Amino acid sequence: MTDIVLFGTGMVADVVAATIARAGRDRVVAHTVDRAVLTAPEHRGRPVWPFEEIETHVPPDRARMLVAVGYHDLNALRAARCADARAKGYELASHVGGAGADPTVTVGGNVVVLDGAGLQPYASVAEGTFVFSGATVGHHASVGPFCWVTSNSVISGASTIGARCFLGLGCVIGHRVTVGDGCVVGAGARLLKDAAPDGVYLEPGTDRFRLDTPRFLRMTRLA
Repeated sequence: MTDIVLFGTGMVADVVAATIARAGRDRVVAHTVDRAVLTAPEHRGRPVWPFEEIETHVPPDRARMLVAVGYHDLNALRAARCADARAKGYELASHVGGAGADPTVTVGGNVVVLDGAGLQPYASVAEGTFVFSGATVGHHASVGPFCWVTSNSVISGASTIGARCFLGLGCVIGHRVTVGDGCVVGAGARLLKDAAPDGVYLEPGTDRFRLDTPRFLRMTRLA
């Protein structure tokens, strides 16, 4: 069992801590945040220490660190704090939920794959990337560093996702498609051909129906 210090006390850190606890393979022993945003000495019953001095409280030879923050500035904050943690001497922990990854799958440091996500054989997920429940990373596909892959996203086989990409709920990346660095693929979007770096791909949301709820229910009862 590995002891882990989580960077972060927000909702992402809560999800990661709960997932690690449920798996029972590792143990979150403390949290750390930048001193400027530290508001309480404990979080969920665990101590919170300023990141500026974390190594004096939980030294790198006693624990690994996992940076559990969201996709601020297209994942730039997570990338910066991973570099800072390494500079302090910490090895970056990763967590793959469920039964873990197939032996052919490659997973970098500070990767989180939640329960119910699928990593097919020979997939690779680079450092700092988070993959949420219900997402699929297809066989021989590669996801670059510091990406955010939300629930029910589908990355088809042999496709390539560049660094710092955001994949929204239920989006689809087609077979052998290459998505350049820094792309934002919105909820429900489908990319079936290669995407140049820094592209934004959005699918319009569903418009409100002309009937309100009471009238809709009356009509459906009469139908």
